[in-house]
Amino acid sequence: MSFALLRCAAVVACRNEADLLKRHLPVWISEGLELVVIDHSSSDETQAVANAYLNHGVLAVSTMKWLGYFSLDQQLAAKAAVIESLDHDWVVHLDTDEWLHSPHSGETLQQAISRLAATGANAVNFEEFVFLPLISGQPAEHYYFFESTSQRLHRAWARCSRFNNQSNGGHQLNDIGNTPLRLAKESLILRHYIARNQYQVQQKYLQRHFSPEELHKGWHKNRLQLSARQLTFPDASELEQLAMPKQRKLERSTSHKKHYWHWPDATKTRPCRSIVCLYCCAADTALLNDFYSSSLWKLIRQRADTLLLEVWGGGKTVDHCDGRRLILATPEAYDQLCYKTLRMLRWCIRRLRFKQLIKIDLTCVNYRGRQAIEPKAVVTWLEGRLTEPLREPTHYDGFLHHIAPVQDDIHLWGRNKGVSVEPERVFGIGGNVPSFYSGKAYALSRSLMRYIAGYGAPVAREHARFLCGAEDLMVGRMAKRFQVTQSARRT
Repeated sequence: MSFALLRCAAVVACRNEADLLKRHLPVWISEGLELVVIDHSSSDETQAVANAYLNHGVLAVSTMKWLGYFSLDQQLAAKAAVIESLDHDWVVHLDTDEWLHSPHSGETLQQAISRLAATGANAVNFEEFVFLPLISGQPAEHYYFFESTSQRLHRAWARCSRFNNQSNGGHQLNDIGNTPLRLAKESLILRHYIARNQYQVQQKYLQRHFSPEELHKGWHKNRLQLSARQLTFPDASELEQLAMPKQRKLERSTSHKKHYWHWPDATKTRPCRSIVCLYCCAADTALLNDFYSSSLWKLIRQRADTLLLEVWGGGKTVDHCDGRRLILATPEAYDQLCYKTLRMLRWCIRRLRFKQLIKIDLTCVNYRGRQAIEPKAVVTWLEGRLTEPLREPTHYDGFLHHIAPVQDDIHLWGRNKGVSVEPERVFGIGGNVPSFYSGKAYALSRSLMRYIAGYGAPVAREHARFLCGAEDLMVGRMAKRFQVTQSARRT
């Protein structure tokens, strides 16, 4: 079927992305697009690169003020103003790290849009394929199909329809006039080159600050509070691969509702050295903001070999991990913490690859209890532990050491907490209580974790019944048993 070739313009905003612009401007122009480039106060050669293409595919180059943080609203408003000034048939919302194209060999994006417009469509959806450069210095050839919801990227539309994409973060269109939205039945392809290399993507998201107003609206959630470990690329076996460099039709049989940084840690290319489990509960939720602005978090997030998990109880029937948030199917009750810890250790040992686990209680950030905790001292301890993971013969370490405690100490703890405890039912009348590290912060080797996960259920039951769920003492008891077992094996 014949159709008229439509004039198509794309508007792109970029900041300090000269390298990407050099690569993608010729590609966009070859797809039949005319470009308007908005330079977001770049300090590199971005504007010079765009100016080099003026009258050769680039219609105009303008500048936009940098607010000191990433503002999608600002970008979308600037693009909307440019679109108002254009006289093209169709317009395209484009980002610097994207290549939009047809899945059909030999068909440009301009031809694909013109073909779909001839069917009566006034907007086109694009399916997102995220490309990752697993081999340094080589073009990305591994990718995954990202589809959090269906038909989520309305990136091209008829200019005369006066659609608006500002209220939906540039994803979906709203019909603000009298023209109803008619999406094409066929979706086109959006290649998202989200990272230039492993180091760059970590710097990109660890250092990015978002507009406070947009955060309040709930935007950017999947890019908040990431750690360097989460941003480690997945293994090639987890991804699709191009069969040839100019391949147009991409594999979409397996879709991912989350980006790779929220995939299970076992998908990563390298095992991590340390898992930091941040103990959270509803009573301490207000401390989360303090933690994510603390020196503890700054230390953890910059380490590519360290993964942070928020550990919560209160799950329904099965344990569930969503990127960083691990929700365990245990009651969120103080006298059940021993079960929460046991379940946490079991989940981690079965699902993650690591050398040591460090448990930190959220109250370390702003402790208001009887025992003084200096946050800087916790940071110093954690830094040393992350730098030198536990190894033979040390399997257990912590921040506050309870050396040679006695049963009277447990009774005193119970009275302070207003709970009933019966240590004599566990240790016998006058029996010894093993040394242990406070639940505020301690570290376990993988070997010790495996032992607790395999043999800790009876001890957890005793602590729930007679010791108000004292999880740190449970870990100390199991560490002592593990030490005896190890000694027996060596002799």
